[in-house]
Amino acid sequence: MTTKRITTRVLATLTLLGGLGVGSAFAVPPMPKAEEMAAIAPKQAGAAAALTPADVARCRVTPYPNEKQPVGYVLTDANNRTVRRFLAVGAQNYNILSFYQNGQEVYRETEVPGGKQFRWLGTNGSRVGVDTDGNGTVDVWEAISPEEVSREIFEAVLKKDAAKLQALLVTPKDLQAIGLPAPQIQAITARTAKAVERLQATADALKLTDKAKWIHVELWAPETIPADEFQGRTDLVRHRNAGVLVDKGVDTQAVTFSLGELIQVGRAWKLVDGPSPISPASDPGTPGTGGVDIPPAAQELIKKIDGIPTVAYGTPGYGKFQMERAAVLNEVATKLQGNPSQEIFLKQLLDAYVAASEAGEAEGGKQLVAWRDQIEKVAKGSPIAGFAAFRVLGLEYSAKLTATNGRPKEIEDVQTWWRDSLASFIKTYPTNEETPEAHYRLALAEESRGKKGEEEAKAQYAAIAKNFPTHQLAAQAAGSIRRLECEGKPIALAGTTLGGQPVNVANLGGKVSIVYFWGSFQQDLKKDAAELAELAKKLGGNVNIVTVCLDTSAQVATKAATDAGLPGAHLFAADGSLAAQYGIIGTHLMLVGKDGKVANKNAQMAFLGEEAEKLSK
Repeated sequence: MTTKRITTRVLATLTLLGGLGVGSAFAVPPMPKAEEMAAIAPKQAGAAAALTPADVARCRVTPYPNEKQPVGYVLTDANNRTVRRFLAVGAQNYNILSFYQNGQEVYRETEVPGGKQFRWLGTNGSRVGVDTDGNGTVDVWEAISPEEVSREIFEAVLKKDAAKLQALLVTPKDLQAIGLPAPQIQAITARTAKAVERLQATADALKLTDKAKWIHVELWAPETIPADEFQGRTDLVRHRNAGVLVDKGVDTQAVTFSLGELIQVGRAWKLVDGPSPISPASDPGTPGTGGVDIPPAAQELIKKIDGIPTVAYGTPGYGKFQMERAAVLNEVATKLQGNPSQEIFLKQLLDAYVAASEAGEAEGGKQLVAWRDQIEKVAKGSPIAGFAAFRVLGLEYSAKLTATNGRPKEIEDVQTWWRDSLASFIKTYPTNEETPEAHYRLALAEESRGKKGEEEAKAQYAAIAKNFPTHQLAAQAAGSIRRLECEGKPIALAGTTLGGQPVNVANLGGKVSIVYFWGSFQQDLKKDAAELAELAKKLGGNVNIVTVCLDTSAQVATKAATDAGLPGAHLFAADGSLAAQYGIIGTHLMLVGKDGKVANKNAQMAFLGEEAEKLSK
C-alpha cells in the first residue's frame, strides 16, 4: 500500500535527521538566497501564505542542522522563527519542503515512492494527499476529515473540477478493505459512477461565481455498523448525509447543497454519491433543480455550531456535546420554518438526539419522541415524519431489549413487538428512504424464527428487490431469496479454487458435500477447521468438503486456510460473487446430497456429522 511505503520513507528520513552526525552520500544543493527560498511556493494553492518583499528582506538562510554536515536549509524571520525549511535527504535535490506560519509548520511536501505527498499541518488541518502522476494535484487522499471533504467539494463545484471530485470518491478497493459483501460493493460502486454527473448538475443549478465562499458543513451523526454484523475486517462508519452552506456573495444570499453519503476508510472520509443541489421537491440525498436560500439569521446560528468544542464518539461528554448541537439545530430549524432547507437541518437535529440518547442522555430520547409527535401532527406521512418515526423505533427496540436482562420469554415478547412495529412502519411509509432498511430488518427478524418465518422473510426481501432495485440492499435481498428457496434444488455454486482448479459443487455427484462459507476474520476458524477435518476423517471417502472464502485477497485467503488447517477445496472469487449468489455475508454451512441438490440450507456444525452420515447412506 502507498501508506506503508510513505510511512517507511518518512521514518527513514526522521532517523537520518535524528542522527545528525551521519553524513550524506549526496552533495547538498548550494546555499540559496532568502528570496530564492521565498520564491518556492507550495504545489497546493493557499497551503501557506506568500512572503512580501519586506518580509524577505528581514529573513536569513542557515544550513540545517549545522554547517559541517547540512542536509538542507532553514529560512528564518527577524524574530528567528522558522519560515521555510527545505531538505535534501539522501538525494541531490530538495525532497522535503516545509512551510511555516508564526513559527509553526502548517504544510509539508515530501517526495515518496510513486509520487509526492502533501500534508496540511497545525492550524491548516489534517489532510494527507498524494500526487501519483506528477501534475501537482491530489490523486489519492490518505487522510481527510468530513469538513475538509466539504471544502474540497465546494471548490470542485465552483470550478466544475471532476478530477478533484474523483479523488474523493470511495473505490471498490476501499470497500474491500473494510470487508463489505460483494452485493453492497456493487451497489455503492453504481452510485459513485454517477457522481461526476451530479457534480455538473449541482454546478449548473447553483451558478456559483468567484465571490462564493464556503461557510459551514452540517453532518448527520455518524453511524457505526460493527464488523461482526457483516463479517467484515473493520467497522463500517459512515455519515448518511451532509449539508454544505455556501455564501453566494450576492446580496447576502446563501444556498445549501448535499454531499450525500460519506464512508470512513482508514483516516480518510470518502464520498459515495457526490454533491447534489437541494430543492423543495427533492430529498437532500437526491439531485434537485437548484439550491435554496438561507436567511441571514439562520446563517449566524449555523456558524455557532462550529464554535461548540467537539467531543469524540465513545468518549465521556459525547452525549452532552450532541445535546449542545441539538440546542442550536433546534433554533436553526425554527428559523427555517417554511424554508425548503429546513428538512436537512431537522434530520441533523433528530440524529443528534439519537446520538445523545445512545450515549446515555435520556433527555435526547424524550426530545426525539416529542419531535416525532410534533412532525406527525403537521406533516403526517411525509418523508421527514418517516425519518423521525424510524429513529424512535430503533431507540425503543434497543431500550426494550436492554430491559429484558436476557430473560428468554421477555426477549421473545420484544421480538414479536419488533416485527409488528417494523411491519406497521412499512405500511405507513411504503416509499420512505428508511423503508428498505425496515424491510431488511424485518426479514432478518423473521429468519431468526426458523421455518415458520421463512415465507414472510422472502416477502420482505422481495419487496426490497422489486420496490427499491437500485438500493444497496437489493442484490443482497435477491440472493437471500435464492438461499431460502434452494432446498431440493441443484446447488448453483461453481467457481475456481485458490489453486486454480474449476469446481462445480452440483456436479461432484455420488458423495455428500459440505459447503462452508468462511473468512480470515473469523475468531473460531481454527475450531471449525478442526471439526470439519474430524468429520472428513470419520466419513472417509463419503463426503466432499468445499469451502467458499469471503475474503477479497487470494493471498490472505490462502494463508488463513493453511494456518487454520482447513480441509477441502477452497473456492475463491475476489468480487464476492460466490457468496452473493445466496445473499451470504458471514459464516454459513450448507449440506448438499449425493444428487447435487441442497439438503439443508442452514446446517449447524453441532448436527452436521449426524446429517451428513444419514445422507451418505
